[in-house]
Amino acid sequence: MTVLSLPDALARIEMLKDRAGIFAGTRRRDDLYAALGACLTLCTDIRLGCREAEVRAALAAKAKGARNRTFAETETDVHVLLCRYIFEHEGESRHAAWRYGASLKEAARRQISGADLPEWLAANGGLRTLFLARPVVARSLSTKTLHLTSAVTVAKDAPFTVTLRYTGQGTFDVVEAP
Repeated sequence: MTVLSLPDALARIEMLKDRAGIFAGTRRRDDLYAALGACLTLCTDIRLGCREAEVRAALAAKAKGARNRTFAETETDVHVLLCRYIFEHEGESRHAAWRYGASLKEAARRQISGADLPEWLAANGGLRTLFLARPVVARSLSTKTLHLTSAVTVAKDAPFTVTLRYTGQGTFDVVEAP
């Protein structure tokens, strides 16, 4: 194993981002699988070279003044962090980039190499297979802010009760409202 330097890691990240941007709107399955395989290899190299903190700091510095905190998060797994940076493009949902990262994390857990990933995905049902196979992290959710899928109208000065159901994607469906 060769130790990956920070400039080399950042250059590879930018190369992957440029390559991912070419097919952002019209991804072909084979191109996407190849890009994900390269991303998984890069994640593995960064983790083996103990460069996670340095890469995180470099991406956070690039994102200063950006529209959101995507790359400055301190607890995000390196797979999700890199996929957000590489695959999240203007006008696209963050959900796809997050799914890619979660799928790569599962591939790493299963010890699938980046070189083998495109072939493995093609033979085993694609990203959905890895995404759905990942373990559920927590049985409960704790949050101060609730994102509802539909609006709820309530009186300002009266107590109210709302019944919600978690969708599994960070939002809540309103089951029963006043």
